[in-house]
Amino acid sequence: MYVAGLLNWTQEEFLDATPNYWMKSYILWLQVNNPDAVQQPEQVKEVSIDQIPFF
Repeated sequence: MYVAGLLNWTQEEFLDATPNYWMKSYILWLQVNNPDAVQQPEQVKEVSIDQIPFF
């Protein structure tokens, strides 16, 4: 219920929320209130088959 209070959810919303939705909401809350708590993923480099070395 503590987290539901942080996210401004009612008890009914908290009990009906799926784990995935809860996690996304909590991560967004962390990013807003403590940006250093969540590391952003690094840029993904696209590589074609011609650029891969074969050993």
